[in-house]
Amino acid sequence: MCFRCRLLRVGNTSGAPNEWDDILDITGEDDDLWHWKDMYFWGQEVSTHGPSSRAVRGWVSARYWDYYNATTRLVYVGFRPALEPLDTDTLPTGRAVTLEGFEFNVAAEPTFIPISKKNDTADFRPLLIPRLSNLFEGIAPGTKINMYTLLMDGKPVKPNGRAKYRKGAIISMTDAFFGTEYLIPWVVKKRPDNVVCTYTAKPLIVGIPKDELKKQGYLT
Repeated sequence: MCFRCRLLRVGNTSGAPNEWDDILDITGEDDDLWHWKDMYFWGQEVSTHGPSSRAVRGWVSARYWDYYNATTRLVYVGFRPALEPLDTDTLPTGRAVTLEGFEFNVAAEPTFIPISKKNDTADFRPLLIPRLSNLFEGIAPGTKINMYTLLMDGKPVKPNGRAKYRKGAIISMTDAFFGTEYLIPWVVKKRPDNVVCTYTAKPLIVGIPKDELKKQGYLT
């Protein structure tokens, strides 16, 4: 199982609803359990006191709220990590690519439409996963974006569902511009652990063996 290691949500101001207080409501505030006495820990929220300030909790009491500048380094302000289990079926690993200076993983959508049971081939509908998890955070889910182009052996593929896989061909993604007719139509979608771009139109490539998708890193 995979996990995300992150800061706790502690509220952007004193009294704001947050998961730290929810935890204390369930477990109690015993310092022998939580070790908050004379020690702050960082929260993930930007405080209401300015964009460079971050919330901290602890020190005076388990529920005490304060803030420091984000660049502050003090021996009594620490990191209380939270491990959040991730559904690895939700976001496949994919193949690492760099597009316009941004790092992505490009993966085959885990749900396939079989073309032939005999050779276990499938349609290729890619999933664009930013390595920087908040890259698409400000874009509303459902937004359509035309960008990037799929290449098969270095030649651009039109996203019209007519491209058939050629045995041994290398599939890659590029930010080079070959014309608007080659741009991939993506839809921004909110996932539990990231905001990604999905491809829901006609398949970019049909009849590609699943073993080939695994070999090229698009399927695990």
